[in-house]
Order: sequence, then C-alpha cells, then structure tokens
Amino acid sequence: MKNSVRFLILAILIFGLTVTGLSEEKPFYEGKTIRIIVPSGVGGGFDTYARMLQPYLEKYLPGSTVIVDNIPGAGGSIGRNLAFTAKPDGYTICISDGKDMVFSTIAEAEGVKYEIDKWTYLGRITNESSILTVPAKSQFISFEEIINADRRLSFSSAGVGAGEYFALGVIAHVFDFEILPVTGYAGSKEASMAAIRGEVDLWQYSSGTTLPLIKSGDVKPMVIYGFERESELPEVPTLFEIANGNKFNLGETNKKIIKAMINVNEVKRVIMAPPGLDERKTEILRDAVKKALHDPELIAHANQINRPIAYLEGEKIAQLISETMEIKDLIKPILDETLKLAQ
Repeated sequence: MKNSVRFLILAILIFGLTVTGLSEEKPFYEGKTIRIIVPSGVGGGFDTYARMLQPYLEKYLPGSTVIVDNIPGAGGSIGRNLAFTAKPDGYTICISDGKDMVFSTIAEAEGVKYEIDKWTYLGRITNESSILTVPAKSQFISFEEIINADRRLSFSSAGVGAGEYFALGVIAHVFDFEILPVTGYAGSKEASMAAIRGEVDLWQYSSGTTLPLIKSGDVKPMVIYGFERESELPEVPTLFEIANGNKFNLGETNKKIIKAMINVNEVKRVIMAPPGLDERKTEILRDAVKKALHDPELIAHANQINRPIAYLEGEKIAQLISETMEIKDLIKPILDETLKLAQ
C-alpha cells in the first residue's frame, strides 16, 4: 500500500514538472510570430540567408510563424537599432553583419543606438571573406595598380557606417591610396549594380554575393580579404599575403590592423536577439538556430546556390567581438578619417 502511494505521489510530481516545462516553452513559439529583421534591402546576401533560414526556424520552433522584415538604411544602423531596442520577448531577432557593428561601434558612428557587447548572440551563419572588385571594363588589372592609382577611386557602399565602407577605408589608409565613397544605396544588390554599370571604380562585398558576378564577367576580383585564397579564385591574392609580402613594408602596427580586419570577417553574418533575453528563451532560440544551420536539406540548398553555411555558437561570437574591441584604439583614428570622406 505504501509503495502504491509513493508511486502515485512520484507520478504526480513528474507530471507536474512536465506540465510546468511545457507551459514555459509553449507560449514562446506555438502560435507566435518571430520577426527576422534584415537591415538591408531585398535580394542581397543577408536577405537571401534570412529567407533561406526562415522555414527551418519554423521547423525547429514548431507552431511558429517566421517572417522576414527588410529595414534598410544608414548602412544597416536603422534596422539594427530597431532590433536592439525591441522588447526582449524572443519574438524579434536580427540577421546582420558583425563586422558592420564592430566598425560602427569603434567609430562611434552617428545614429548607432546599439551596444555591441550587449546583444544576445544566437549563432553565426557563415564567415565569408570579402572580395574587392572592379567593373569588367576597368583599367585596373591588379591590386597593385589600384594602390598606385594617380587619382581618387570611387566606390559604392550601402551607406556610411557599413562594414565594407569602413573596411575599404582601412585598406586605403594602410596602403596609402585615396578613395571617394558613393553611398545611399538601399543594399548590396544596388551597390553592386553601380559597379556593374561602371559608375564607380571599386566595389567589395562578401564572396557569396561577389562570386556569381565574377563568374558572369560583370566584375573582376582584385584581392580577397582573408588568410587563404578562395578555391574558386586560386589566382587572386589574399590581403594577408600581400600585407606580409616583400613588396610593401607596412610595419608591425599596420600588419596587426590588417590581421584584425580579416579576423572580424569571422563574425560577418550573425544572428542575434535584443539584450536582456532571459536564459531559457536564449537557450531555445540558440538551439533552434543550431539545428537549422545543421539541417542537411538547408546545407545542400545553401551549397547549391553558393551560400555556404559555417555555423559558430553565440558564445564564441561574443568572445571574438570582445577580442576585436581590444584593439579599437588602433583602428578608431582610421575610421574617423574614413567617415570624413563622406562629408
């Protein structure tokens, strides 16, 4: 009899704990809408990744509806600001460029309302290197010719404060050539069209976006912002090998800056939620992101459309950003100089 009573009490306790657990998780996603803010226009790389990820987040958050909301402007700051200040209820996340955020934060760019170390980082989608390109009919055939240009070189950017805007500013400073930003484009797609039409001298963006345009002959690659050459562009040198080669005597400080700028590509395409998201909801979202980015169907589709997946956990993203910010005093004067070019 005593055993029966004990069994009954144990069963009730287990049932109660199960119901409690379900009651905590169920309201979070079932019947709820999760908004993915993409701080750039439709058709660009971040938008493509967001829409590719959308059904798989729904899959691993059963009962949820995931929508993509494009909010371009100010180099991504408008959309990121909205995401950062959203209620930390687990229903708003953002897919953005960690590099953009690092540079904008270091530069103390106008209009930036987010604090880079306070985001709730959920995971990295990929770590594509950037590729500096020129229009197909450009006179330039090498990065060395760009460095030795006898005039200011125009480049298209999604906006002042965008990661690629600052990255090129750093490169121009280190290698001592002059650039002229042309901004105001709604996103990477519009900025790339300016290069395709030959309206600017330079354009750079992630390999996933630039490779198809290189293959189609619309633009020509000059240098890869990475440590290793792209398998599909074996003849194109990397920024790391140029910076450490014998042609240029950059000095240790400039080499350190170049290395840091390449490192920041490790957090290029990241997913984050507003600060203050509670531990349980953070765990649920991180788990869903991880499962989605390891889903064989998603990986196969991503490879098919040349949008590779290279998942990294949210905790590691926060660590890499923290390490990059440790050298901000070396980078900030260069970013300040780059911002003045748009004035």
